[in-house]
Amino acid sequence: MSRFMHFLKSGLARIIVPAKLSLQLSGDLSGLKGPAVILANHLSNIDWLAASYVLRRHPVRFVVGRYQFRNPVTAKAFTMLDCIPKEQFYPDMQTIKMIYRTMKDGGIVVLFPSGQSSYSGESTFVPVEVAKLLKKLSVPVYSLHIDGAHLAFPKWDMSKTRKHRIDVAFGGLFTKEELSALSEAEIYGKTVEALYYDDYEWQRRNMVPAKKNRSLTGIDHILFMCPVCGAEFQMQAEKDVLTCGACSHAFRSDVYGFLSPDDPACPFDTPSQWYRWQWNETAKQLADNPQYSFSEETQLTILSKPGKTLECHEGTLTFCEGVLAFREARAADPFFRLDVKLDPILFQHESIRWFELIHQNNIYRFEPKPKGASTKFVILKELYYLIEKRAAAPNHDMEVLYDNLLRKTI
Repeated sequence: MSRFMHFLKSGLARIIVPAKLSLQLSGDLSGLKGPAVILANHLSNIDWLAASYVLRRHPVRFVVGRYQFRNPVTAKAFTMLDCIPKEQFYPDMQTIKMIYRTMKDGGIVVLFPSGQSSYSGESTFVPVEVAKLLKKLSVPVYSLHIDGAHLAFPKWDMSKTRKHRIDVAFGGLFTKEELSALSEAEIYGKTVEALYYDDYEWQRRNMVPAKKNRSLTGIDHILFMCPVCGAEFQMQAEKDVLTCGACSHAFRSDVYGFLSPDDPACPFDTPSQWYRWQWNETAKQLADNPQYSFSEETQLTILSKPGKTLECHEGTLTFCEGVLAFREARAADPFFRLDVKLDPILFQHESIRWFELIHQNNIYRFEPKPKGASTKFVILKELYYLIEKRAAAPNHDMEVLYDNLLRKTI
């Protein structure tokens, strides 16, 4: 990275972060030097700002989702900041080559292994392939653990950044010698453990209040299953209240972001607990009925990789037995069909309203009509992804690893 780019990035962080966030750092960065990789957990879309501020005295390169480069404004900004683009969940040889080149030049790369920030406030899935990359790079690996950023800028409501305390902990994760000695399964397990977070459990320990009850606007796109009556896509969020349209039970957010249900029998008081429960309930639907089918009216938009709209279609999207199919109204045959069992890639879910995948070198954006339906499609894909990965596991350690992930235990 040039001195000018480093000065620009660190300067932006110095201006923006103190004005919007109360950042507290623990850990000693004095020994940090390249070549090295820094792994950071991914709570929100402002994590790179917090990391930039902490690392402002070190010239680092961030790996950033390629979708950011489809917007002309953010593309110019991230290009100027010398970021490395990466297609979410897809093998990207250009990204790998740029990381290797940075290591060869003695640089430092900051990588968010999950690739996608969290909607629930709890860790999202970390692809196993990150362990293989670390082992091949064979350079010192550090961790940058962030807490509080989801509460400051929840992905389901990014209308403004809330002034909030953010804790950042820096430390060593692997030496070159440890990477050489450990198996990929061991590297993966230690990486997931080091980066695990639940912002609401962090909040339970720290109790950082807001000035008023925290808004729940937009969370009805994420929490789609009522924990009282089990109805799906009936949740309605307004200000600090989330209400089920089917049974009328309500959940109110307080100044800490915790939920107070009007039914004392409800076991949840955080969005992360709720999301984990509906993930497991969806897994049960698949386990109880291998032919389980889920369909919703959906708008399909096909875009070029630079982000230009090519086609728009209205129809029905169905997920059944590992096959995703889109059929236009009154059409006899599916317009789009993808066997996701043969496509070991997760859906990109950067918007609360839609999810995307890459097909035939274009971007297919699916926007189901009911609130929360896009989240359910994403969960179904995650489940099939893990099931297929487990079936293809090359050894017992990897098979156990995928079993644990399916049970959401790590």
